[in-house]
Amino acid sequence: MENPYLPADSSEPIQLRDDFQWSPEQYPRIRQEHLHYERTIKDLGALSMLFGFLTMLVCLVGFGCGVLILMGRLQWAGYLDKIPPRIEFFELMKQGAGWVVVSLLGGGFSYSVIRMGYLLRKLDPRGKSMAIPILVILGFLAFPITTLVSIYLWVILSSDKGKGVFSLSYPEVVRATPSVRLSERMRFHSVLAWPFAVVFLAILTATCIGGLVGGLKPPVQ
Repeated sequence: MENPYLPADSSEPIQLRDDFQWSPEQYPRIRQEHLHYERTIKDLGALSMLFGFLTMLVCLVGFGCGVLILMGRLQWAGYLDKIPPRIEFFELMKQGAGWVVVSLLGGGFSYSVIRMGYLLRKLDPRGKSMAIPILVILGFLAFPITTLVSIYLWVILSSDKGKGVFSLSYPEVVRATPSVRLSERMRFHSVLAWPFAVVFLAILTATCIGGLVGGLKPPVQ
């Protein structure tokens, strides 16, 4: 007995709905109109990957410090000096465990940021889906810099042209228009922004690592 709820020919593969349908003669114009958004999304994807790798480095340092605290090799400078000796061990374990747990959570988040950046570089719609919760979290990390970057990326992704870049039809547009490229002015602006972004992330990473390591010292014997 046939299922009345199935389509007439259920052997054909289900086609995903795409609101962006362009004819081949429109491809050059469509690519030119979306090229700035395409390049911006790819650049922000690469920036997200760099941020994720550097954050992962900070988490690895924090994890190592947490393990050393658990082993009794390190402690916060002046933290245990005011703790009664009878509970010093438990405070030390709690402190080290906190470092380890936070570092593991941060490492998982860093991996998600790296994954999101990789998918954005590939113009994969899954990267856009991952960006929604990640941008909310990033917006609170280093106010106001990451907040502004998160808002900017959100505006790009939610715009009509941003949606077009992630449409099912856009990869075919890209393959059919290899000769369409950014203007010299837009390429210059993109290249010019990278050194500032790299320097900022490097300073932020060094500050975080310095803050982690600078407050530690060997325990008083």
